[in-house]
Parts: sequence; C-alpha cells; structure tokens
Amino acid sequence: MRTVRTVQVLSDIERERALLKSLLNTFGKRPHVTWQYSEEGFADVVVLSVDNPSLEVIEQAQKQGHLVVFYVNDSDSSKLGDQPFKLSKQARARHFLELIEQMEGWFGDDVVDMLRLPTTGAANDTRAVLAG
Repeated sequence: MRTVRTVQVLSDIERERALLKSLLNTFGKRPHVTWQYSEEGFADVVVLSVDNPSLEVIEQAQKQGHLVVFYVNDSDSSKLGDQPFKLSKQARARHFLELIEQMEGWFGDDVVDMLRLPTTGAANDTRAVLAG
C-alpha cells in the first residue's frame, strides 16, 4: 500500500509556493510514497520560507505539521545551526530529491518498505523470498 504524505508551504511569495508545488508534482511520486501539496489544514511537512526566522514564526509552523523544513537563503542557513531539515532557496532539483529521501527516513517510510512482504504468488513463494 502506498503511503501518502502532505506538504504545505508557508510563504508570502507566490513564486516560491508555485516552485515548490511544481517540484512536488514532478518528483513527488516515489516508489512507496506519494508526496502531495496541501493548501490548508494539518500537513505531514510544513515548508517554512523565512529570510530571518523568528521563534514565533517557527512555533506557528510547528503547529501546522509534524515536521518543519526551513526554506532559506544561504546567508540565513547558518543561523539555523545543525537543523537537519532545510532547503536552500538556491537549491537544485537534486537537493529537493535528497530532502525527500531524508524526510522519508525521518517518517520511517524507508524502513516500512523493507519490512513489506511480497504480495504475489503462493505462500511457498513468500517463504522462498524470505529464505533467499
């Protein structure tokens, strides 16, 4: 069964929202997880676009999702220290894909996929896969 994860973008800049939505539409269908853009409500991931992150803005984002990703300029990236979930506004598509893989690891989607048993064939086929 495919897992569906939702992503919400908090940004005052329409171009940023459109870019991230486009990246999700292009790269969001992964082998076992589908990433979908969400306009409102609670989301699995909130991408917070900030030029100078304040504690108040970060707390608001945390209330809207399980995981907050900071979408920042390179100059502001250092202010976030070792925050693992951040994406540079100058990032390329491969950086976005790396972030998706990192988030799948955080949610445990990559581990769940390894534990799934094959659904095709008879019981003997499943035992052969487990033994092999």
